[in-house]
Amino acid sequence: MVAEKDSDHFVRGEAVYALGNMGASARPALSFLIQLLKTDSIAGVRGAAATALSTMGGDPTSLVPALVVVLKSDKSAYVRGCAALALGRLGSGAQTALPDLRKAAVDDASTVVRRRADEAIQRIETE
Repeated sequence: MVAEKDSDHFVRGEAVYALGNMGASARPALSFLIQLLKTDSIAGVRGAAATALSTMGGDPTSLVPALVVVLKSDKSAYVRGCAALALGRLGSGAQTALPDLRKAAVDDASTVVRRRADEAIQRIETE
């Protein structure tokens, strides 16, 4: 994808936003979004990628591991919160993330991440 290589983070962010709005029809871009989620230097782009991944209805087995890595290790609380929110949106397909979400709900330094992790746990367990 051309946007992945663009040096302007606004272009990358807009591309991610557009893909997220496309829903399931953007599934061919899953690997692009996972790559941005893991490697983009801008927290806003990484967070948008996490959010977009949760709107595409893809196979959770390919999405959950990437989102869990970000939840556990991203330096940005914003991105960790977006990852927790995305995991919650995946519902019961994110069951394997529950231990990591429970840990984040208790241990994360950010109140927002802890709250988002709690919300995700509720969504996953009640679906």
